Amino acid sequence: MTNHLDLTLSPTRANMLLSPSNPPTRMTLRRGPPSFDHGPLSATTSRSTFARLLASPPPSPSLPALVPRHGKPPPSPTPRRLRRLTRFLIWVFGVSTIVYYATALLRAHRHLPSMGAWSTDSGTSYELVGDDSLPDFPTPVVVTDSSGKPRWTISIPPHTAFPLHPSDYAELCAQTGEIATHVSSLLHKSAPPAAHKPYSHIDPNFLDPTLADRLGLLLSAAQAAGLTYRPSRPPPPPLLGESFSSLSLPPCTRSLTVTLETPSAGLAPTLMLLWTAYGLALSEDRAFFIDDTRWPYGSYTDFFLPPPPATCRPPPRHHITPCPHSAAHLLVSAATTPHTFGGAFHDAFEDAHRAGNARQKPIFDLARKGYEALFHLKPEDATHVSDRLAELRSMVAHPETPGKIVAMHIRHGDAHPLSFQYRDAYIPTPHYTSAAHSLLSTSFPSTTPSASSHRARSVFVVASDDPDVYTDDDLIGSVRAQSVIKLASRPPLSASQEKGEPDERGMFRRFIEAPVGWEGGFFAGMFWGLGKGGEVGGEGWRLRGLVGRAYLLDLAVLAGAGGGEGEGGGIVCGVGSMGCKILAVMGGWEMVEKGGWVNVDGEFGWRGVSW
Repeated sequence: MTNHLDLTLSPTRANMLLSPSNPPTRMTLRRGPPSFDHGPLSATTSRSTFARLLASPPPSPSLPALVPRHGKPPPSPTPRRLRRLTRFLIWVFGVSTIVYYATALLRAHRHLPSMGAWSTDSGTSYELVGDDSLPDFPTPVVVTDSSGKPRWTISIPPHTAFPLHPSDYAELCAQTGEIATHVSSLLHKSAPPAAHKPYSHIDPNFLDPTLADRLGLLLSAAQAAGLTYRPSRPPPPPLLGESFSSLSLPPCTRSLTVTLETPSAGLAPTLMLLWTAYGLALSEDRAFFIDDTRWPYGSYTDFFLPPPPATCRPPPRHHITPCPHSAAHLLVSAATTPHTFGGAFHDAFEDAHRAGNARQKPIFDLARKGYEALFHLKPEDATHVSDRLAELRSMVAHPETPGKIVAMHIRHGDAHPLSFQYRDAYIPTPHYTSAAHSLLSTSFPSTTPSASSHRARSVFVVASDDPDVYTDDDLIGSVRAQSVIKLASRPPLSASQEKGEPDERGMFRRFIEAPVGWEGGFFAGMFWGLGKGGEVGGEGWRLRGLVGRAYLLDLAVLAGAGGGEGEGGGIVCGVGSMGCKILAVMGGWEMVEKGGWVNVDGEFGWRGVSW
């Protein structure tokens, strides 16, 4: 039986991780040269044939030559030698068995030597140690292929719940770089390779989990022994994008799965990540799936129609890995954006021959493809958007002097501007209205006949997370993007509420809890606190769903009104908010290229996924 040395990475806290560059010492019993037992020489026990001949009288010279005696022949020495050889082989087998099990027992209980240590970005320390069995937690491992060369892969036990915690995915990506460097140094015995590799780099030492599993290198102890393997968890629910007839479809050879779990309370960063990942999957010919198991907003289908179904069967969950990017079945999450959409991604997709927003066009196109494929609101909300857009367009319609619709997105709350001047506050409302008037001047210059009439018929459409913005004096005459779902501000307190109410005896004033609204804007703390006592239950999920739907309705109306053909006059917003970048994608590249997307937050341009 051939023993494979599996090297694993594990934290120095309770478990040890990967193994030494040289495999643990294996005792091999070699067969030595044959030996013969001559025994001690003595006159009574060992005499030569010549001595025996001398001890007997010589034959008489007068007698005929000696002939064999009649009767029983002398015993042959062959059976005795066979018995000796049999006893010797039994003895060797017994000793070998004892040595083998004793060595295995010692190796199981000894402390394996460390072969180096390092720390990841999270501050967790790891060291490289050897082990003969696969760990029961997700980790990169080093295995030996059929040619005896070390290769590395990622081991995720089949019984592990999917998806992993975001921090686990981030740690896996942090560990894979160290493992790849270690295996490369084992093979080449040279300086470590460069840390910065191209986005399309394929590590020749990486063994994809799908192939490693097929070769039996990632089997558990029970599976390797041929026992029935019974996972301790029920099968995971289907992924979004999985066809109802997936069982009859061929397995996917390449796929990309986006898990929506995120520490961000905002919805826009998730949308940008999701759309860009979809465009990336198309460019790399990968099937696309979505996991919404622990999405803070609830179920994906509460807001959108399901994504287009894949034409293949999704992979087993333990084959889906966040790193390296060349893995057959890739997982993308908010925790792994530096690895999937970091510097190497921008180096590969940016147009280095152009500047400004044009430099980002290839990345913009990826997000645009995702928007076109995935941003399909559920029928009820889609109807509201369609009706509202028709209403707004009727406001500016005129046979001779039609106007334009300029959309303004004003974000307050915990999203502060990038500009140094306003980084601790918010961009003043006049900055938005001034940019909106500039867009109208571009559409209807003063030299145009009836320019003033066109401008007078134009409409400013506003959406904001801060309900108090709609009452701003600078926005008099503007209209709300939608009124189906509104984030209300706190109503003013009455005189009795401000002073409190006396009790029945008129002695003590009873405290009356003031109503809470969204005045000031959207704050992450308020979002996470939705639900009784901070616990997300039925009412908590309902409130989060309403907040998400209100935001999506605002975005859809703003993009459809300001970025559409004909009546669309442009979109004004600040790039300190991801919603502003989302609106650019929804409005289209032509609008951005022609200056219809205006940023009032400094001289910053369009950027995609934040990393």
